[in-house]
Amino acid sequence: ITPKSKTLIGVDVAAGYSKDSSAISVIDSATTKLVADFNCNYINPVDLGNVIYTLVLNYLLNSLVTIERNGVGTGTLAQLMKSKIRNNLYYEIKERTIEERLGFGVKSNKRKQMTKVYGVDNSKDVRERLMDLLTDRVRDHYDKFISPTLYEELKNLEIKKTGRIDHSANSHDDGLFSYLYAIYPLYYGKNIKENWHISIPILRTADDEAELEQPVETPTEEETTDTDNTEVSTDTTQSNYVIESEITDEDIAHI
Repeated sequence: ITPKSKTLIGVDVAAGYSKDSSAISVIDSATTKLVADFNCNYINPVDLGNVIYTLVLNYLLNSLVTIERNGVGTGTLAQLMKSKIRNNLYYEIKERTIEERLGFGVKSNKRKQMTKVYGVDNSKDVRERLMDLLTDRVRDHYDKFISPTLYEELKNLEIKKTGRIDHSANSHDDGLFSYLYAIYPLYYGKNIKENWHISIPILRTADDEAELEQPVETPTEEETTDTDNTEVSTDTTQSNYVIESEITDEDIAHI
């Protein structure tokens, strides 16, 4: 990628107490391939915000940054919303109840209003979407997120008795979630082309890519000689293949 590339950045924020890690994933939006990742279990949310700010402002100006809004992530979001990269932050338009309190003893005024909500809230519904994304990536696009950190985290995922996919007791999933947050807008975001000039790519599966990369066998000298001695029929009425045909207006209507 280059500084002009349109990239997707996902961020999972931790408190920095040497337990969970804060993680950043950088993805090329044209291919959805992981191009860089960051994982640290001692960086605090403010310093993490500074890392994101420097990364975007100095190196990846055309990026879309999706940050987990739960817990300490709200502080990092608030920090970056006041910075020069505010327009790079992913948001959703949601209906929120606005409450205005006019003073002691005065009845508060509540009204509903459409509001920009920055980041992604890891609610039950969002988590299910993220797990669907992970399943799709592992099954069809495993060639697009090659990383030692993500590999170790994937190995330690397990299905709990409740059916929830989660990391084991002695492992983490922060890197995986930062990766999933990065690609989340491509699948579930609205108006990302209009708001951030990022197009939805058409992707081949990993198996399709492998088939395209298979080498073409070169015929041996003996095979070439046999081919040269073979009588070729010129009777086109026996052919079952259409070499070319005109595209009519009716054909275009069906495309």
